[in-house]
Amino acid sequence: MNRRIGEILDTNLVRALFVLPIAASLVACSATPSTIPKSSLLIDPDRYPDTTSIWLQSGDTRLVETYFDDDPDALRNTRSVTKSVTMLAVGAALQSSTIDSVDDPIGKYFAKSHRVNSRHDGYADITIRDLLTMSSALECDDSDRESAGQEENMYPQPNWGKWIYDLPLEQESTGNWRYCTAGVVLLGKTVEAASGLAIDQFTENEILKPIGIERQNWFRSEAREPMTGGGLELTTQGYANLAKLLLSGGVWHGERLIPREFVEQAMTVHNPARDGDNYGYLLWQSTYATPCGSLNGWRMSGNGGNVALLFPAIDSFAVITRTHYNQPEMHDQTRHLLESELIPLLDLCG
Repeated sequence: MNRRIGEILDTNLVRALFVLPIAASLVACSATPSTIPKSSLLIDPDRYPDTTSIWLQSGDTRLVETYFDDDPDALRNTRSVTKSVTMLAVGAALQSSTIDSVDDPIGKYFAKSHRVNSRHDGYADITIRDLLTMSSALECDDSDRESAGQEENMYPQPNWGKWIYDLPLEQESTGNWRYCTAGVVLLGKTVEAASGLAIDQFTENEILKPIGIERQNWFRSEAREPMTGGGLELTTQGYANLAKLLLSGGVWHGERLIPREFVEQAMTVHNPARDGDNYGYLLWQSTYATPCGSLNGWRMSGNGGNVALLFPAIDSFAVITRTHYNQPEMHDQTRHLLESELIPLLDLCG
């Protein structure tokens, strides 16, 4: 076992942390995934409640693969991590020339299907980039209960698309970041209009199946519309594969699925967000503390403390799945878990 990892585990034992009876993979840098020994990762369940799985990987070396429910095949609901999957679907649409440019207005594609009949002037002028960066004119702010497009107003609707098409616009807000799940649903419907396929089928064909994800479960409206803003269930390995696809610049086993330029733009700051975070294309950016200084990270993030966090500079990523939904401390707990328990295992100071 890697000496550094062993020392950390010994320290945790001394602190008498609760040992969860799970299978984990802790490897030295020279090990390969096929020779990973099984062991246990120790975390404090009171400090990090409702954690269901952890995956940490550096390059091709899997450092940790832990399932706290002893079920590696479980489909896990990571809520808004789905938004980043929708971003990848847009990238795939660019790669296949289904969409020409992120600067195209959505009306260009809805004109093909005649599925949008908004009563608001300017609706068709919203661009794909506006939706990717959460800076459209939609009157939609999930942090504001009084906002017409607040997501809790959407879920009871039998047809989410019809409801979204009727949202008013605030043209003066174009370019300003506001967290808006309805905008990501509209983005999925734009890909549907451009491709002629339901967004779940397009995403499965162009992204999920090509990277080895065969099982998924989509959250749907009463009208059976797939939710592209949250609720997609994948296995922990599925989320790990999505992270690897982004870190590879959009290439999977030699096949380009997403344009490199799009991946680079996805991990470029386009807007300041909140609490010191920034926003790219449906990805969050912030810096993380390490034993050797700060490290830039890009993350897919969801309610409950769920995260798939990428460190492009060191070709590493972490996936943490949790069910600690709607708790005010959920994201802070996950950050602490990353900074105190996982990032040190990357041995950045060696």
